Parts: sequence; C-alpha cells; structure tokens
Amino acid sequence: MKFLLDTQALIFAGSDKLPKTASSALVSSSNQIYFSTVSLWEIGIKSSLGKLIFKRNLIEYKDLLIDDLGFLFLQIDVSHIEKAVHLPWHHKDPFDRLLIGQALIEGLGVIAHDAQFDRYGCKRVWD
Repeated sequence: MKFLLDTQALIFAGSDKLPKTASSALVSSSNQIYFSTVSLWEIGIKSSLGKLIFKRNLIEYKDLLIDDLGFLFLQIDVSHIEKAVHLPWHHKDPFDRLLIGQALIEGLGVIAHDAQFDRYGCKRVWD
C-alpha cells in the first residue's frame, strides 16, 4: 500500500514514539511511504516560531528521508490545493487540509494520529 506521513508521523519516523501499527506500516517492505513538501513547510514554520525544536537544515533533512529511509517525496500540485480548499471544514489546520487533499488526489492512505483525517474518507493508520 501507499501511505503519506502526516507531519507528526514524519518527525517520529525511525523512533520509538510511533505506535505499533503505524511503525509496522512504516517499515513494511510492501508499502511505499511518502512525505510531503507540506510537512517540511510546517516543520520550518513551527521551528521558526519556537513551537518546535528542530535543529536540522530542511534541505538536508529531505535528502536524509529519501536517501537513508527510502521515503518518496510528494510535492504540492495545484490539484492538491484545489481539493483542499473545497473540503468540508471538519478540520481547520491548513497543513492537515493540504495533506488530506494530497492523500485523496493521489489515492494514498495516511499515517496520522489525528482522527479528523477519517472524516474525509482517508484510510488512516496509527494505533
């Protein structure tokens, strides 16, 4: 299966902070794992606001995710934005709305803690 990591799952990838089901989906060789420009943007903004301590350079972090963890990089497309802006307002977080738009357009499940993803018809894996 193909999964898109939400930002929290991306940050926790490779650590013991992910629950068992999410961790199993992440490491299964039969799954393709994607991360998004959206998450890098969210990490950068939260870090610059002091809401997240993130000491990595985002460009180097992106390369590490691809080269060391084998994740696939999903860039933002206008179709993702179009989908996100027309979603019902179950969720107000703009980063999550764009991740949901990407997942729905690309046919990806999501590895995410936030149960609001379920309300949009995303196949979500976490606990």
